[in-house]
Amino acid sequence: MMVLLLPIITGGLPFDTGTPYQVSWVGPNGFSLTEVSISNLEAGLYTITIEDKNGLTTSENFTITQPDILEISKDLEKNVSCFNGNDGSIEVTINGVQCLILIIVQSQMEVEL
Repeated sequence: MMVLLLPIITGGLPFDTGTPYQVSWVGPNGFSLTEVSISNLEAGLYTITIEDKNGLTTSENFTITQPDILEISKDLEKNVSCFNGNDGSIEVTINGVQCLILIIVQSQMEVEL
């Protein structure tokens, strides 16, 4: 899961040169950054502090949670009914998903001589 925090900063008095506001992020495990947006974050509490030209500051907290553990269970497995048949099937249930999952099914062929 990719997380991106991109705040929109308005108000206060922007600096005349350089970046309009001084931005500071702190987070878990010593995370610290002075960019406006942050991404690829681990779960935990993140705090942004913004300062304007007059030295006025504001802070906001954001909590990134970790998704549930992905669980896959087989509901049905049906073998093909005859040699070279194509009526086999499998059904699975996927739980704990909070994002897009791409499932690739790879076919394997076994040959006995």
